Amino acid sequence: MKLNPLIKIILLFFAISLASCTYTTKLGDKLLPDSEYNTLLVKADSAMQDGQWAKAADLYEKAGQLKPENWGLKLKQAKAYQADGKLAQAFNVYQIIIDAKSSAGDANDPTLQSAKASQAKLGFKNDTTVIKVDEHQEEKVSTDEAQVEEAITKEAIEEIPPIPEQSLTVDEVIQSPEQVESFVEVEDKRILEAVNSWAETWSAKKIDAYFLHYVDGFAGDMANAKAWQLARKNKILHSKKIKITLSEIKINNLENSVQVVFKQNYESDNYQDVGRKTLEMIQVKGHWLIKKELFD
Repeated sequence: MKLNPLIKIILLFFAISLASCTYTTKLGDKLLPDSEYNTLLVKADSAMQDGQWAKAADLYEKAGQLKPENWGLKLKQAKAYQADGKLAQAFNVYQIIIDAKSSAGDANDPTLQSAKASQAKLGFKNDTTVIKVDEHQEEKVSTDEAQVEEAITKEAIEEIPPIPEQSLTVDEVIQSPEQVESFVEVEDKRILEAVNSWAETWSAKKIDAYFLHYVDGFAGDMANAKAWQLARKNKILHSKKIKITLSEIKINNLENSVQVVFKQNYESDNYQDVGRKTLEMIQVKGHWLIKKELFD
């Protein structure tokens, strides 16, 4: 069967176009072999500069999948985790770099030295087993007291700092007549002042004063107090700004403690959440201190 000349021309043109596209793609791969990697790296570095550490860590991870032997890239990923307060994940990546470089005999390699120095600042000993973290759960440092180095120096201050002038007043936090009964007694006012001071030291990033609002040995959901303090210090100090707003405060008297429940609005430079915070507080040497802390 003979083809119409017009159809022949169309088919010939299509074949030439297809060949041209294939050649262009191969030529592009030869000229720009790392285009995807470079794009990811530029985006990751930009996110790091903007303080979007979680995003930066994710982009560094994707770039690392394209170049798994790029240890400088791994170092950037670890520092992004560390800046984001994900200390266990940062520790793991630093350890991967250290193991790889050490086994290769690169004792004086700058990347190895930087990984060791950065890992040491986390407060964990270098001979600690790499900590496994479920990416879908909040990280927890699974190490005991002997495995955590002294990372936070707290002065022996006996008195809680005075309440700042900008702290919320009783009139400002009472939202309804039903709440008035919670604040009429002097002790309840002192509890409220302690909560306000806690929120102020947090937002002002006054780390030592912030820790003084907790009972000795408070560990939150971490393995011990030092691990919790290290994680909180790293998280708070790496936020450019913090604003804490408390509302709908209610005090419930328990047998040997009080339960303070309120709505907490947290804002930082690149993150915001609102939820219900519950503080269980006990009186220690005349001061109301936090024994338990829950947020949902």
